[in-house]
Amino acid sequence: MHLDLTQNLDLQYAQGVYDKEEIEFLLSSYEEESYFLDVGANQGFYSLFFAKHKPNARILAFEPDPYNVEKFQKNISANKFRNIKVCPYALSDSDEPKDLMINTTNNRGGNSMVFSQTPWQKKDVKMKVPCKTLLGALNANEVHRIGALKIDIEGYEFPVLKRFFEDAPQDLYPKAIVVEAFGHTINRVTGSPIELLIRREYRLINHTSFNYFFLFR
Repeated sequence: MHLDLTQNLDLQYAQGVYDKEEIEFLLSSYEEESYFLDVGANQGFYSLFFAKHKPNARILAFEPDPYNVEKFQKNISANKFRNIKVCPYALSDSDEPKDLMINTTNNRGGNSMVFSQTPWQKKDVKMKVPCKTLLGALNANEVHRIGALKIDIEGYEFPVLKRFFEDAPQDLYPKAIVVEAFGHTINRVTGSPIELLIRREYRLINHTSFNYFFLFR
């Protein structure tokens, strides 16, 4: 991987620290010949890992920050992967462009449409990014079956998933989901992705400090 060791996440990767349990769960639950969706891909660690261990998987990765997209594309080229498509836009509950608050310190993975970055820097640096709904993105890419989904978009998971489940047919529901969730975001986005998934007949299988593992039915 092309790493920028001034960034916290890159430094963790260099030290061999990554989401081992989450990736193992997604790999073991993934249905062959289906799609893996990497929502909030950053520089693509999940997608790259998936492409290496599941060479027949079709991978869609969503990342709106041009800085991260450039690093991601370099990592794809360095590994000569041909089964990853990077979608350079954010997923949202509408197709309207939204402000992404950029972390300009040492945590580009902390970019958020929910959280101000001023606790870590003097002022918010906002970038207007294009958006699509999840179902709209799937239709645009002719996706008909999702074997696994990882969604980590710094507090905006609930609006994206809520709109998807309102509009999508049940046969398009992902089999396995890893979702990041924080309790203090519930009031801001009017709901919890954990409660939402349980209402949609997903079973909670495991969780780590921030991520929750679900299987459909």
